Amino acid sequence: MNTNIPINMTTYIQNYKLHTVNNVPLKISFELHNIPLPLANSLRRSCSSRIPTVAFDDTWDDDIETRSIIINKNTSGLHNEFLSHRLGLLPLNMNHESLKISTEFNKSSSRRIYSFVNDYVPIFSLKKKNNIETKPYLDELGMLNVTTLDFTISNASFPITDFFIADPYIDNKEDGYIIIDKLKSNFNNEDDGEELDLICKPTIGIGWTNARYDPTGTVTFGFKTDESSVDDIFKKKMEYMNNERLNKNLEVYSEVEEKQLRTSFNLLDKERVFKRDQYGYPEIIEMSIETIGFMKPTQILLSGLHILKLLLSDIKNSIDIELVSNEVRLNNISKINYIRSSIYENGWTIRLFDEDHTLGNLIGKYSRTLFNKTEDDLMKYISYKMDHPLINNVDIILVPHLNRAKYSEWLSKNYFESGNNKTFNDLGINMNIINDMTDDIFYKFISTLVLLNTINNILIDINKLISESMELTKEIDPIFIINDNESYINKYGDL
Repeated sequence: MNTNIPINMTTYIQNYKLHTVNNVPLKISFELHNIPLPLANSLRRSCSSRIPTVAFDDTWDDDIETRSIIINKNTSGLHNEFLSHRLGLLPLNMNHESLKISTEFNKSSSRRIYSFVNDYVPIFSLKKKNNIETKPYLDELGMLNVTTLDFTISNASFPITDFFIADPYIDNKEDGYIIIDKLKSNFNNEDDGEELDLICKPTIGIGWTNARYDPTGTVTFGFKTDESSVDDIFKKKMEYMNNERLNKNLEVYSEVEEKQLRTSFNLLDKERVFKRDQYGYPEIIEMSIETIGFMKPTQILLSGLHILKLLLSDIKNSIDIELVSNEVRLNNISKINYIRSSIYENGWTIRLFDEDHTLGNLIGKYSRTLFNKTEDDLMKYISYKMDHPLINNVDIILVPHLNRAKYSEWLSKNYFESGNNKTFNDLGINMNIINDMTDDIFYKFISTLVLLNTINNILIDINKLISESMELTKEIDPIFIINDNESYINKYGDL
């Protein structure tokens, strides 16, 4: 079943569809209009790798009390490590009250922390044995299926079906639960077949650290083909290829050959034909999000947007601008680090720790569009890089022009002429104080404002998408609770 939203009801999210199977929402698909490509790409990555979920952690620890999966007995054909891995990939229904998660940025550790809201986190037990008692449930091979339906909650009275969702494609619900293991019979003693006895404790994580926490089955991402231009593009390609043949004194392509080339074009090149905006980005981006059972696909979309918003807010709150004795100081916690460029005069690198291309590409491309592709070309060079694919540090490289007058004019026009910049007014910063800065501090200050301005512009677009997502999906909140207050989210929102 598909639920469609008329295309003209919204501005940014259009052609929205909810796909259900037996009334279970499994997938959403939609188009993004008037949204920059870097934001769409970061949303895709955020949905897959940044949303906090709950799963069983198969990491081994010598201390049995700290293990998420405790296997007391296992005589099945699967060894303990293989069985633990299977248990770690079971999706738990995040909509249950006992699995509610809250999040808050911890300045001491410079990390975003996730924790359970409630003290009564359920503990899952499973005891199953192939014996006389379970004989009626054996399959045709004499084996006993162990599924998620065989779990019990040892510390509460919740039904197990609250936490594990049956496969909606299977009509008989009892047959739709995930098979964990199969227990063989003992032909010498039918009361002493294979046995499982284990305990599982939920843990919080994100897909960025381990795939077990990824709530998505697929997150597709592509550019909408401009069907009206496909034929014209192919004709131009044929004209070019035929002219080449004529220049070589060869016959033009025959109808059969042209038909074969068209088939090849449709397979390999058709999707490259799409409308572009003024910056060369695609005008319409097609996306789809499919869930594997942690949460509804609509919740994945809204949660992915909120996580992006929080991650960007964490960067803003890692910077502290203050005025001491008429001198502007730029302080920072260990989430970020200022590095003076050894290549570019008065250039600065702002390093973001524990981040990857999700934010690096987003901030880098937004800042280039805002400050490096405009008519006044405010910045000489802007880029981002990761020094090593296995080290999650992102460098935002900012190189201003060596022209203080240019930046003084920009600061005066954008922050002081209106006279209502709250941040600078509250701090007591004025143009006289800025003009008295040394070159070192001045260009560091400019680079910081460029970063903050870029983040604020990204947040404007994210808020647009959040607003329309709530309207379309009927979801009010993300899957997690945000403990950071509004002042945290809005810090330096006017810079």
